Amino acid sequence: MDGKLVRKADPSQIKWTHCHAMLLFDEKDAREHTIEIEMAEGHEDKQFTILGFGYVN
Repeated sequence: MDGKLVRKADPSQIKWTHCHAMLLFDEKDAREHTIEIEMAEGHEDKQFTILGFGYVN
């Protein structure tokens, strides 16, 4: 987020490798951010799907 690593997602942590909903970050005030999502090093050849993004104001 905004050029800084915020979270590494690992669905195997919850023993589920399919749809894995997660909260990326939680802030008191809504503001614009730049979000980059990429596969971890060594896994760049794998595929992933983003089902949706949302925010609550």
